[in-house]
Amino acid sequence: MLSVVSLSALLVCAAIPLTVICVETATERCQNDAKFAYNFDDCKKFYQCVHKKPVMLSCPARLVFSLRDERCVYKSDITDGCSTAPPPEGFSTMAVSTEAAVTEDGSAAVTTEAFSSPPATDQDSETTTMADAFSSPSPTAESLQASVNARCAAGASRFQNPFLCNRYFDCNAADAMGNPFLMEHEQECPYPLLYNTFTKTCQEPEMVDCAGRIEPKNPCDYSVNMCAGPHCRPCESRFASCENMTDGLHPWPMPDIRGESMVHYVECRSERNLGQGVCFPMNGTLYVFSRTLRQCVPYDQVIFEQCSSTLQRLPHNADCHRYYDCGGYEYMRGDAPIDSSQFLATCPYPMLFNVPSRRCQNFQTILCIGRFEAKTPCDYKDTPCDDPEHASCEGLSDGKNVFRTREGGPHYVICQRERTVEKRQCEVDEETGMYKIFSPVSHSCVSLSNVIPQN
Repeated sequence: MLSVVSLSALLVCAAIPLTVICVETATERCQNDAKFAYNFDDCKKFYQCVHKKPVMLSCPARLVFSLRDERCVYKSDITDGCSTAPPPEGFSTMAVSTEAAVTEDGSAAVTTEAFSSPPATDQDSETTTMADAFSSPSPTAESLQASVNARCAAGASRFQNPFLCNRYFDCNAADAMGNPFLMEHEQECPYPLLYNTFTKTCQEPEMVDCAGRIEPKNPCDYSVNMCAGPHCRPCESRFASCENMTDGLHPWPMPDIRGESMVHYVECRSERNLGQGVCFPMNGTLYVFSRTLRQCVPYDQVIFEQCSSTLQRLPHNADCHRYYDCGGYEYMRGDAPIDSSQFLATCPYPMLFNVPSRRCQNFQTILCIGRFEAKTPCDYKDTPCDDPEHASCEGLSDGKNVFRTREGGPHYVICQRERTVEKRQCEVDEETGMYKIFSPVSHSCVSLSNVIPQN
């Protein structure tokens, strides 16, 4: 027999089945002592089981939740079991469909039929303009491929792709380099080279005149870096873009589990990625990339840099319960150097610092990912402390537990995920007029008469 709750769920499920299925699945998983559950409505979101009930959380931007790894990962990563890779966007289909051919400002690059004019000879094919190459309004992959084949049959050997400056057609190459994004006979220059129509070779961008063809600058606009399957790590997480950037070194705010990385950087020239680097720790000190100095510096120096331009809070590099508060920076400027410890702040116990929201939040909703996750009240103190006033639940199970250092008395604590969420005291025994004693065996308050043997 269906209960009222389950019948109600079925009625709602008829209206919005996907949402209800997700919640029902999460509820069932949590009832079965699982830690996490998917939200298939939005793979960026997920459920964390708290007291066998699902609590919805969200991953940082551009990440989705992996149930296998129990953490946020890049979309279409090999561990991403929630979402599947979307159809390739941008340049990935330009060579076969002009509907996807867009310029850098988002406008259509071409709007007419591809290669519907008579085949050109090998000599004049390289100077054919885009206006000459298109004449009717409904381009298709089939018509483009047929036109390429016709030109090859007419004696052409190698000619430009009329859309993209980094691609060309080689009639002597039939397998398109084994690349699923390329047509038959189509080839692509290695990044960041472009196809030179005069030398018929791939050359440095400075040596090539694209003559109206789209000039890709981002590594992710080259098909070899595009995702072709459901378990491909997105290109944006592997290669930095230098578009609209000056020459030299720049920070690469690559998205990671904590929000945005501060240790990665990229070298740019002519808005192209020449190489990427990572700042490595030295002598136990975390080094990050400085936006102003354009080099790797100790994390403390970046605190000054960040606080000089913002009033936001910054995460502590090692502790999940601490952060740097830049709110008081305007009042602390002066000739004397400022120590980063002056910005250091600690969340109220037992809260933890949420990097994406830049706020202290309930510890049950925070993923520390590598940073130290403080659990005891003493961990939140700036100076070493003993435990008599701050009961620790570290190593104890959830629920009622004995107050360490006060065993044999009426004091006990309520623990949750090894945190002390409440300190309590047993009630007075009506028979003896004395406080009851908390038993570490039964995890309950018992009468003193049951503890002291009767003569």
